Amino acid sequence: MPSVAGLWSPAARSRSAPGRSRRPPIEPNLALLQHALDQTQGAGRYRAADWRTLLQERLAALDTRLLTRDVQPFLERSTDAALLERANLEAILAPH
Repeated sequence: MPSVAGLWSPAARSRSAPGRSRRPPIEPNLALLQHALDQTQGAGRYRAADWRTLLQERLAALDTRLLTRDVQPFLERSTDAALLERANLEAILAPH
């Protein structure tokens, strides 16, 4: 399976050509996330600041084969489903 983990590594970013755009880090709006968590999960149950840890815990329990099977019909190129492997998803969540 293809791996995109190296695309977001510090070494890969430093190899980027000058003037070439980089993928911005994933960062939610914490205030909006906290309000959504409070409304849907109960006030004080989760802290929005812990979003990365919460997602990593969910990812650890995720069956990526089921994820791939669910998502594949909606992809323009069905071969892109191969990118939905655990290592790639963890790389996207890694702090930059």
